[in-house]
Amino acid sequence: MLDSPYLNQTEAAEFLRVVPRTLIRWEEEGRLKPFRPTKTKNRGGGIVLYRLQDLINFIEGGAAAKPTAAPKRGRPKKVEPQQQPTT
Repeated sequence: MLDSPYLNQTEAAEFLRVVPRTLIRWEEEGRLKPFRPTKTKNRGGGIVLYRLQDLINFIEGGAAAKPTAAPKRGRPKKVEPQQQPTT
């Protein structure tokens, strides 16, 4: 598995001891950035590879491993329209 400097998504997930969906979530949060040798318009399809050194840095708490703020959930606050000043 470690013969190449790149790991596919399954290998990277096994290396980090997570499920592949976790890698996708971390990518969406900006915590990990995979290498995509094929260009696709959306995330679906194509080849996704992770640099072994990036994964090692992630484990060791490198710059890519800094947690990002989770998006707030729930209903957005209702905004009241402002009244126009009367002259």
